[in-house]
Amino acid sequence: MKKVLFLFFALVISANTLAQNEHMSFLGLPIQGSLLDFSNKLVDKGFTIDPNNNYSQNEQLIPMETIKLKGDFETFKDCEIYVRLMKDSLDEISSIYINIDTTEHNKKQLDKLIYQYDSIYGKHIGIDNDDAYWDFKEGRFSINKDEKGFNIAIINTDEVLIRDRKYRSVLFEAFKKGFEEEIEKERVKEICGIPFGTSYSEASRRLQNKYGESDYFSDKEKIIYKNKTYAGISFDVIYFLFESDGLSSFMNGCTFILNAKSLKEARTKLKMLHDKLEKKYTLSEDKDDRGESCYAGGFSPLDNKYAFTIDILKYEGDIAKNYSPYSVRLMYGRYSYVKEEF
Repeated sequence: MKKVLFLFFALVISANTLAQNEHMSFLGLPIQGSLLDFSNKLVDKGFTIDPNNNYSQNEQLIPMETIKLKGDFETFKDCEIYVRLMKDSLDEISSIYINIDTTEHNKKQLDKLIYQYDSIYGKHIGIDNDDAYWDFKEGRFSINKDEKGFNIAIINTDEVLIRDRKYRSVLFEAFKKGFEEEIEKERVKEICGIPFGTSYSEASRRLQNKYGESDYFSDKEKIIYKNKTYAGISFDVIYFLFESDGLSSFMNGCTFILNAKSLKEARTKLKMLHDKLEKKYTLSEDKDDRGESCYAGGFSPLDNKYAFTIDILKYEGDIAKNYSPYSVRLMYGRYSYVKEEF
């Protein structure tokens, strides 16, 4: 099977010509004017117009109008030459494209061309000879290589600017899409099988089915359970938190508590929660006012703020004396489902 060599190309250019003309040139012809007028000038130089215009590279990204010609060029025989115009962007041609069959022309010929242009225009930009290009105020000349062959280009400034803007836009959208997909992977939408934003009555019903009747101090703002296991961890207390708009209440947070008898034990439990959550979420580390590590991760169900935090609490007075001096807290929310405006 024949390999195909693609060339965006104007070989007969000098450094002096580039410095003097507004447009790049090809075979001494400035790359400007209509498709037909420029093609007819190439016909005068011995090329023939080919009615089978089947070039479609980058058609979706940068739609092109083209006229295809056939003929010899430099040391390359039977070339396919495309005169190109960017649809809906430019009123005149802006680049030339040449297709050369690589079964007849080898890599050494093209390496020689890169060396030749380095001697004329200065050392090319790029890594070795795999991606070489030269930028001028009138446009860009480039030679690229891939697994299919070679791409050598010469393009007017107008097309360079439009092409670069288009590529930047496409790359940005691809990056944005990928970033949004990563965010969605780490978005926290529910806890204990209950979606955040669930009404108090529905959340209460589901929790009774899961854990039974709630423990002390539960009310319309919170439902509290003691000594319950979730995700394989036995928590001392779990708070399910709610907010109200005066008519309805919505679950907008959840806090898990692990008591600790010492700071050392608290640090151990903090690390245990960190290691477990880090398997699913990207965690950011910070230090609290006492210099203890704390973490944040996930994404809120409502926006791109952190979904949860993990930290160590230190108690004083009766709480420390009667319960525990420390606890580790895993806190989701609170997220704001109630919108209040003047």
